[in-house]
Amino acid sequence: QITCVYMESKEAEQSPAADDSVNMSLKRRNTPEKDLSHPKKPEPPFSSYCTERMAEVKAKHPEMSVADTNDTLLAEWNDLSADRKQHYIDAAEVENARYAREYGAFTQTNGPPEKKPKVADPPDAIPVEREEPPSEEAKMNERGHPGRQPSAVRQDFVAGTNICIFTDQFLEHSREMESELRKLRISNTELKEEKALLEDHTKRMQTLMIRLHKEAKEQEDRNNAIQVHLGALREAVVAALCDVTVPGLITCATIDTADECVNVLNAMAGEGAAEHAELVARVTKRLEEQLSRIQNK
Repeated sequence: QITCVYMESKEAEQSPAADDSVNMSLKRRNTPEKDLSHPKKPEPPFSSYCTERMAEVKAKHPEMSVADTNDTLLAEWNDLSADRKQHYIDAAEVENARYAREYGAFTQTNGPPEKKPKVADPPDAIPVEREEPPSEEAKMNERGHPGRQPSAVRQDFVAGTNICIFTDQFLEHSREMESELRKLRISNTELKEEKALLEDHTKRMQTLMIRLHKEAKEQEDRNNAIQVHLGALREAVVAALCDVTVPGLITCATIDTADECVNVLNAMAGEGAAEHAELVARVTKRLEEQLSRIQNK
């Protein structure tokens, strides 16, 4: 039994898995420890979006592979509205400013990071042909997605342009779009303010028009009442002078000549002539009687 255990342990030591575990442990020992004081690098807007949405997508589709999850998140990112994307872009700019500030302070304290010297190959080394990284089409074929075209796997370009995402040109394009968006927002705010002023002015004008219409109606009613009262006074004058001959008038008093009769009688009363005193007194008495009847009505 001891001999069997010994042989099994020797076989385990000579197995490839054991060699890989030993190599990984040696690699971990040779890897320098990470400097915890180094500032944390900022995430791009898309990476921040993936970090925020990854847990929810995995919980909704647990059977989905890592590649399919990345494709789903990229499709969601491309379908986001400009306002939603601007939120992540603004957050990334804040993180970039924070990293630049902290990295400047870190380099002032610890100095610039040392670059690892490139190890030259020995003169008697045999040149090794390096394999080129597999293309996206080869990767997709290895994953085994039937019926999916390689060109539709990832959308690495901004919609409507030939700008590749996650490049300096993409960042410059994003800044230009952000600047245009800010100008449009300022213009939209100014237009809203002008619209509010016009709406306020329109409301004031409508209120003024309603008040003017109301005053015009009231004035029209007063004019109609005055016309009715004036007609009643003319009828009273005609009734008072029905059997009286006014000097200077050819015909008797009528509705059309009532104003003229009143003017003549007023002139006669102003002259104070004795010959017309009796006529003026009699007409005045009759007019008073007619006016009292009008007032009673």
